[in-house]
Amino acid sequence: DHLSFGQPVPAAGRARLPPEIAAHVAPLDGTRHVAEEVHASIEHYARISPTTFNPSQPARMRQLPAVVVHQFVATSHVHAKEATPAVIVTYDVSPIRVTISQKRMPVSQLLVSACAIVGGVISVVGLVDGVVHSGARALGQFRL
Repeated sequence: DHLSFGQPVPAAGRARLPPEIAAHVAPLDGTRHVAEEVHASIEHYARISPTTFNPSQPARMRQLPAVVVHQFVATSHVHAKEATPAVIVTYDVSPIRVTISQKRMPVSQLLVSACAIVGGVISVVGLVDGVVHSGARALGQFRL
């Protein structure tokens, strides 16, 4: 009915997880795996990644603790064998912890970045225009 790894995550912690992270905390929940053939075994392979999620918070609010979960990706197969039917769960725990931190960008930093991008585009267009203009002038001198 439910397959998870690590300590249970409280409901308040799960509510703070973005949907793309929460989808990988228990991906087999709500799925059905039925063996249609006689003597069929269902095999699940799970790759588990310990994950820490640090949500962004306004500076004036009290600091909320990080949410520690174990994300996993599961692959399921049905094998028809002349043996006793079984459910096999194989898992592999990643030795690397993933840390995801959300940070809000101040409006001033957004404006500075936008101005830098616009200035860079104008500079590149000016360089290309100068090269094209010089090349056209040089080709015009060779024709005379």
